[in-house]
Amino acid sequence: VMEINPNDTVLTLTSGGCNALNLLVNGAGHVVSVDCNPAQSALLELKKVAIQNLEFEDVWQLFGEGVHPRIEEIYEKKLAPFLSQTSHTFWSKRLWYFKHGLYYQGGMGKLCWVLQCLAVLLGLGKTVKRIANAPTLEEQRKVWDSNVLIHFVKNGPKLLVWCFVKFVSLVLFNKAVLWFGGGVPGKQYALIKADGIPIERYIARTMDGVAENSHVRKQNYFYYNCLTGKFLRDNCPTYLRESSFSQLKAGMVDRLTVSTNFFMEELNARTYTK
Repeated sequence: VMEINPNDTVLTLTSGGCNALNLLVNGAGHVVSVDCNPAQSALLELKKVAIQNLEFEDVWQLFGEGVHPRIEEIYEKKLAPFLSQTSHTFWSKRLWYFKHGLYYQGGMGKLCWVLQCLAVLLGLGKTVKRIANAPTLEEQRKVWDSNVLIHFVKNGPKLLVWCFVKFVSLVLFNKAVLWFGGGVPGKQYALIKADGIPIERYIARTMDGVAENSHVRKQNYFYYNCLTGKFLRDNCPTYLRESSFSQLKAGMVDRLTVSTNFFMEELNARTYTK
């Protein structure tokens, strides 16, 4: 849609860094990735340095599986010497992330972990696994629609459903949890409420839409990661595909600048084409 080309200097929000790396693979001449959260900058800088200095299998273990058995060794020898002091300070205290699962750390990761635990407590543990591994969208829909709790929420007595959904919403989908765990800023939360849609209905509609219309196992690496804490080789961000990794390592990733700053300040700092 953006028709990226080698003459483009692109400004993007960092978040997890996937979009910035994908823009490079798509041909951007220079990508500036900005975020006011230093943890996001540290993550993207680690990805950049890993691509520059590691082989594909090590990068896959770090960011595909989210776990690496030799993290201390490769960090000290091949990653730490090339990180900024800020990022080195951040990661030197958090290498254990790659022992227990990178994608269960931070606010979003902990929220996913809590939701998985809740799913088990509510008898949805097997359903979650079956959805994540459903071979087809049709099979995924069957698993989702046949679950007792999902059937109750969709078809149960309205008062009981309302009480149950309200309770879950107050505990898990309040403003504080959505900000610290889901990265939903207060203004976005206010916009959702301004539409006249209760936040619990908005989330339920989103989840139902994914389960009914997006094949998680093959086509939706974001939700697969949320459900399992890892990616699959055929269902992952572009930068984790071996062919894209080779392009990035060959020099593309050198055209990435990582900035910890506010978006408007970075926007005014230089000229961008997109």
